[in-house]
This record gives sequence, structure tokens and C-alpha cells, in this order.
Amino acid sequence: MTPAEFRTKHRVLVWSNPDQAGDFIYLRKALLSTSVAVIQDAVAAFGLTALAREWALLTKEGSEEMQRAAQRTELILHQLADGACTSQIEAALYRARGERVRRRRARDYSEHLNATYALLAQLREAQERGDRARVAALAEAVDWEVVADEFETVAGRACCEIRERATRILTGLVAQSLAYADVVELRIEWECLAGALDASPSLRDRSDQDLQDAWQALRIRDPGLPDACPWSTLAALRQALDAALVARGLARLG
Repeated sequence: MTPAEFRTKHRVLVWSNPDQAGDFIYLRKALLSTSVAVIQDAVAAFGLTALAREWALLTKEGSEEMQRAAQRTELILHQLADGACTSQIEAALYRARGERVRRRRARDYSEHLNATYALLAQLREAQERGDRARVAALAEAVDWEVVADEFETVAGRACCEIRERATRILTGLVAQSLAYADVVELRIEWECLAGALDASPSLRDRSDQDLQDAWQALRIRDPGLPDACPWSTLAALRQALDAALVARGLARLG
């Protein structure tokens, strides 16, 4: 496509005096259109270097129109520079749009979550003051579905941490021999496990089951282990770890 053919095909880009407008006006309008087809035609007619040069000037000027077009136009230019075809460019634009939506939703959710935390703090203060009317109003405003989702997320994360640390302790205790450094590492694992339970007291009721789940996960890696965990409770596991610490001249768990 020649520049003259581009100007004829895309006269609509320059609604005022299209015949008198210079090529750089057509280039700018093509870039600001964010149309894949129009920008591809401009590249065919004027070359990618000319478009890149004109876009650099537009970027330097920083108009609102340029800022609105920037993400899409720059992606199209980068794709064309890499030799992408129309379908590849459209796919890249689709992925970029999806990522922007994901980030916007994450940002919106984060803002909503922060507002929910603030309402919960106010609710607690109202309860401490005994302001029943304020408590009722705030309880109505709180998004309890979000609170439940966050609780489940935090609880699930804590459960995973407890199982993972219990698995490491079990791995160490069933080993044939433990070096001094290994026992110290197991002590650290126990302290982290205990800290997770302190942070989520509601998980204590299921901690023994988490221990059994950790044992079964360990058996998948080592089928030669007994079916039943040698330590039925976390208390029993702690006693075994205490014995390993004392055997190597270390203090018992606090």
C-alpha cells in the first residue's frame, strides 16, 4: 500500500480538509485510532519506523487522547515490530485486556476489604462502649460474606502451614539418625507450628487430625512407613521431639 492509497482508504481519519492534511496528520490519527487494521495499513504505507517516530512525538506531548490510546497502541506497535499477524495481535490485546480487568478487580476487592476491616474496627469499639444502636447499624453495613471468605482463606493458609511443618517434623523423627543441626531445625519447625496454632486457636481442635493427614502425606513419599502414625496427637509428637532434643544436650521445648 502506498501513502496515497492509505489516504484514500482512510479519509475518515481526517474529517477536516483530508486532501490538505499532511502525512504526519494521518499517521497520528492512525495511531490514536487504536485500530489494528488501520495501524497495519499505516505500517504498510509509511513503514514502522515512521509510525514509531510519530508515536514518540505524541508520547512526548502527552495529550489526554494519547494517554487513552497508549496501552493498546503501544502493544500493537510492539507486536508488529515482532512480526505478529492480525490474529496474534488480537490475541495479545485480548490477554492484555483480561489482565487489566483482573488487576482492576483485585484493586476493587482490596479497597472493599480495607473498608470492611475499618467497619469491623468501628463495630468492636461500639461494642466496647455498649452503643447498641451503633452496633446494629455497623453490623448491617458489614459485608459478612467477605469476612467469611477472608476467614476461610486465613484458616486454610494456617492449616496448610500446620500440615507442612508437621510433615517436616515427622520426616526428621522417623529418620535413622539426626545430626545436631537437624534437631535444631526441627525445634524451629515446632516453634513455627505452635505459633500458627496460637495465631489461629480455632484450629487446635483439628490439629491432631492435621497431624494424621501429614503422616499419610509422608507415607505417599515413603510407602514403607507404618499405616498408623506413631504419634497420635501433637502432644505425643512434642514429647518425642523433646526426647530428641534432650538426647543431644538441648533444652526441652518451652
